[in-house]
Order: sequence, then structure tokens, then C-alpha cells
Amino acid sequence: MLTRRILTTVGAALVLGVSGTALPATTTSASGGEPAAAIIGGSSVTDAQAPWGAAVYLNGEFYCSGTIIAPTWVLTAAECLGANLTVRVGNVIRKQATEIEVEDVRTVPMADIALLRLATAYETTYAQLADNDPPVGSINQICGWGAPSFNIPPTEDLRCGTVRVTVVSGTCTDTFDGPAICSVNDRGVAWRGDDGGPQFYEGRQVGVCSWKDGRWNQKYTSVAANRDWIRSVAGV
Repeated sequence: MLTRRILTTVGAALVLGVSGTALPATTTSASGGEPAAAIIGGSSVTDAQAPWGAAVYLNGEFYCSGTIIAPTWVLTAAECLGANLTVRVGNVIRKQATEIEVEDVRTVPMADIALLRLATAYETTYAQLADNDPPVGSINQICGWGAPSFNIPPTEDLRCGTVRVTVVSGTCTDTFDGPAICSVNDRGVAWRGDDGGPQFYEGRQVGVCSWKDGRWNQKYTSVAANRDWIRSVAGV
């Protein structure tokens, strides 16, 4: 549910890309010019830092965040599904990204996670998926197009920040009661529009945004707990 989503506020001393390359906490706006204003603790990233970014649209309106993990597959949250889905990939500025229709959706019981099959393949550097949950106490990165603060629209540029893992799947559950990763604001917190967006640890995606309060806490569905299903559907 959109009202239960968190914008990935990612304001970090360091933001790590999928490649593991360290990114500065304050980066120049992807559109150029002065450094972008922080989003509840986060900062803008560039296309080179986040080539895997995928914005999910419902009936022509931005709805959720996600990641492209294979030529025809986007990973997002099950709560983001609906009629007339499209995604935009290839640019961290949503309005400049390539729009592709979604021709099929796949879900798994008891987990807030979904795979969208694209009507047209898209070549890029895809998000790499983790086989294990991150350790408790680790600093992770979260990214998304969510609103940069309360009561304002989602941002046009993808932003990333950091969270600290407090509990991993087994004792933390997502909004569908599936295994999840709980974390608290380190220098970032998710909010509306960050639903479906990624959580990274050591360059690999460990979670999918399922719940957030926009202030301190968030829960990300565990990628590791759904790894076999993802492989069986998307082949990665």
C-alpha cells in the first residue's frame, strides 16, 4: 500500500553502488549544477552509479521504485502491482528514462516481492542479488525515488542513503508476513515512493522496500529468502 511505503532516505557518509564503488555523501545533481538537496538524509546519484534503477508506473503515474536484474526482469514489491504497469529505466532522472511496458507479473505467496517481465529487453548493468542476509549491525544502502520529506511529491532523481541493520529475516517480517530485514536510520530513511526499491550490502541487493515510517525505521523483504524463486523465474 502506497501509504505504508518509505522513501529511501539515504544520506550517508558513503553510498555504495552495485559495483562496491564508494560514492560521496553529497553528489552533484544528476541533472547537473549545484549539489542536490538531501532527501531525509540522502543524496542524488548518477547514471553510472545506479544503472540498475527502475521506476514503476501505474496508469501513467509514478508509483514505486525497483531494480532491473536481467534484460527483461524488474524486481520490486508485490504491493506495487496493478493495472497498466510500465517501468522507466536507463536514467536516474525519471522523466528522461526509457519507458517499457510490463507484459507479465510474478509473485510468491507470503512475501512482499514481485518480478515484472518487460515487453522489450533492456541492456544495462543489472543489480546483483545476494544469497545471504546482511549481518546485524552492518551499514547498508537504500535507494529510491521516494518523497524527500513529508507532504511533498516523490523526487524526480534517484537518491541513496544509509541504514543500520537491526534484525534479519526470521524475527523480522514484511507487510505480507514474509522474511525481512529491519533497519534504522543511519543517515537515511525510506518514505512514500521508495516501496519496491533496493537495499544493498557490499554491492549486492539484499532487500526490497516493503514498509517504512519516514522517520526512523524500515523493513525490506529479504532477497536471500526468495532467492530460489527469483532464479526459477528470472534465471538470475
